Amino acid sequence: IHVEELMDISVSGGRVKQRELVDSVVSMMAPVICGTRLSRVLSIDIAIKKKLDADGWCEWMDDNIRPREFYIQLRMEQSYPSLIVSVVHELIHVRQMARSELYEIFRPKHMQVWHGRRLARRLPYSKQPWEREAYRLQVPYAREYVERSGLVLTGRTYRWLRD
Repeated sequence: IHVEELMDISVSGGRVKQRELVDSVVSMMAPVICGTRLSRVLSIDIAIKKKLDADGWCEWMDDNIRPREFYIQLRMEQSYPSLIVSVVHELIHVRQMARSELYEIFRPKHMQVWHGRRLARRLPYSKQPWEREAYRLQVPYAREYVERSGLVLTGRTYRWLRD
């Protein structure tokens, strides 16, 4: 089953091929990363933007606890393999937030909650456990997308995905 009919995905910005690739990655990998049932109720709005200060960003739009609506921004100036990895990385964050593995609280002060543990907002990026998990899983999921999609990848830039 292709979840695209059930899941609300919109992709804007970037070039046509980038939008098509992003839509394909989300449609195919959201059920794998988030689970089939959960992915059916998600709404993901994706914008491919020039000169973004990161490869990607993900934020919840409707509720800080078990959100279902998300906004993802992706940096336009990425190779296709990097774009695949960035989409997968942000989908991992979607899963973390949609399952309440990661959420924000605002009282008594603004904090992140990871698997029930409150963490200081100032935790360095490289030490954030949700980022560590996303980095650990992004390449295996990107490889799975390439295998499932039948995407033909050539050249040195794609070797890390194939090997």
